Amino acid sequence: MRDNYNKQIVAFYELNVKQNDVDFFITQAKKCGSEILELGIGTGRIGVELAKKGYSVVGVDSSDLMLSELKKRIKQFKLKNLHIIKGDLIKINLKKQFDLIIMPFRVYQQIHYQENQIKALQNVYKHLSDKGIFIFNVFNPDFVILAGDHGKEVIDYKDKYITRTHFNWKHDKQNQIIYTKIKIYKNSKVVASHNLMVSYFFQKELKFLLESCKFKVIELRSNYNSKIFKDNQELIFICKKGV
Repeated sequence: MRDNYNKQIVAFYELNVKQNDVDFFITQAKKCGSEILELGIGTGRIGVELAKKGYSVVGVDSSDLMLSELKKRIKQFKLKNLHIIKGDLIKINLKKQFDLIIMPFRVYQQIHYQENQIKALQNVYKHLSDKGIFIFNVFNPDFVILAGDHGKEVIDYKDKYITRTHFNWKHDKQNQIIYTKIKIYKNSKVVASHNLMVSYFFQKELKFLLESCKFKVIELRSNYNSKIFKDNQELIFICKKGV
């Protein structure tokens, strides 16, 4: 999971996120109810905004550094309705159920090997209320990108121009895991670097995993701002409990 993040990558973590998903999750919360569980809450990019809207949020993450940043935000905004739990989302037992469970920004792709991926979904199911909604996303695999070893992207975040590069140094095709090194540059100087294992999934494969864990997919999106599905974008699954 994310317990090996370093201080530098945490400082630039949110500059990496280009999802435009905060408003989407606020809209979903309005439909579902007041009790929300965010798995992989990180620095609180989404959970803090939900708490500021008055929802009761429980956030789980395995990274001390991420949670340390989140605690600063909780104090800054005086959020008594955002509660933090350090733990592994595969193993946690909160002994309650939630109206909405979210796993944003590809958190599920940091769970490796099918046995653990199934256990994670089973634990989500246990914590989801009977009428609750579970939402998560992964990237839609691009064979050209997977086959390549280098990538580069310029990120414009609130007038802060950051260049991010990645180098895929190993590809475990059997277990569908990419081993990549991410470097973040500011003014041509490396300000953060991180080694990352990223699992990838295909649409039919994930549908099968969800159904095997008794979920029903009620909507599949490729974009948070549109219901029109485009095959070259994200895979955003909106699910409920099945039979």
